[in-house]
Formats: sequence, structure tokens, C-alpha cells
Amino acid sequence: VDKLDLSKKELNNLKKRTNLLVTIDHINSRGISDISFNPLYLPQYKRGFYGPNLQIISEDFIKEKKKVKKNKEIKIFLAQGGSNSNNLLLNLLKKINFFLKELKFCKIYVLVGQASKQKDKIFNLAKKYPKKIIPIYKKKNLAKVMNNMDLAISSGGIISCELAYLNIPTILITKE
Repeated sequence: VDKLDLSKKELNNLKKRTNLLVTIDHINSRGISDISFNPLYLPQYKRGFYGPNLQIISEDFIKEKKKVKKNKEIKIFLAQGGSNSNNLLLNLLKKINFFLKELKFCKIYVLVGQASKQKDKIFNLAKKYPKKIIPIYKKKNLAKVMNNMDLAISSGGIISCELAYLNIPTILITKE
């Protein structure tokens, strides 16, 4: 199972229907799954494999090299997971945008996940500030976009490992 938002109840239902339950990158699976793989957390119980050495980095990220900055514009990458389940993205964007009005040399690139419940509000805010807020939605080569950023504000998770791989300074913000 590689689905982050499954509850313990849903995991227990799956466990009843299978001989072997294997979970990937899932924190609610402790004590339920037979085998757990999680690159983001340290060992929780004996039937798992944990640690950053298990992180799978997409080929797109491996191909990218950190670029040398040529202009003075500062690009900030903002991401809170594909579903933005804690609804932090819009609040962060509004708070950062307050400062952007004064900082004319900054742009925010916002990763909008397909499952985000706030995507319409984010797109509307981007329409108000078209040269300051740039939504990233269904982008094929996200590694190339991320590699052009000067700073990232992100949730913890796989994306934080990808940002680290690209050596992009990152501020991690999460409600978890």
C-alpha cells in the first residue's frame, strides 16, 4: 500500500483481505503492516525498513545539476504535499504575499496538487498577482522547475528529500 491518507481502520480492513500487508511511506501502519518501508522516519518497530537511505529519488532529479544564479530575482518554491491535507498552502501563500508587495525582486512558485481542496482559491490569488505568484499544476518535469529555485518552503515528505538532493535551502512547515 502506497497511499498516505489511509486510516488505521482502512489498513486493518486491508490486512483482513490479504496474507501480507506491505506499506510504503505510511506512518499509520505501525503494528498493522507485516512489512513497512519508510525513508522519512527512524525505526518504529522490528518489521520495517527505515531511514533516508531508502528514499527513492526520481530519475528527473538525478539528471538535474544545481544551476549558477545569473540574475537578482529570488524564486521561492512553496509546496505542502499533493493534497495539502492540512490546508496550509493558501495561508502560507497569503502571509508570504504580504511581503512580496514590498519585495519587487521575488516570485513565488506554488506547487498545486491535483487533490488540493484549495486549488481554485490559489489560482484566483495567482490571477490577482500574475507576475508574483506562479502556480505549478500537473508539471511533467518538476525537478527542472525546482532546480531553478533559490529557496523552498515545504512540508516534510518525499519532496523535502528531493529538495535536499538538489541542494535547495528549505524551510519545513507541517502540522503533523
